[in-house]
Amino acid sequence: MGLDLVGGMLPDRALPDGFHVNPQKAEINLKNIKFHFQRLQQYLVTLWQLLLMIQIIQQGNSDK
Repeated sequence: MGLDLVGGMLPDRALPDGFHVNPQKAEINLKNIKFHFQRLQQYLVTLWQLLLMIQIIQQGNSDK
């Protein structure tokens, strides 16, 4: 039996030959994706903060 995306079970013939779903590996991959997405989000926030600081510094310099 194969795993359906909705959580139901599919007969093996519904999956391509040689394709088997391993729920444990799928769970690990999901955790990895979640972790990397959080890291990416942190980098984007840091980049945004740096850009804001650069903008503030440039405005301060142009006021002189």
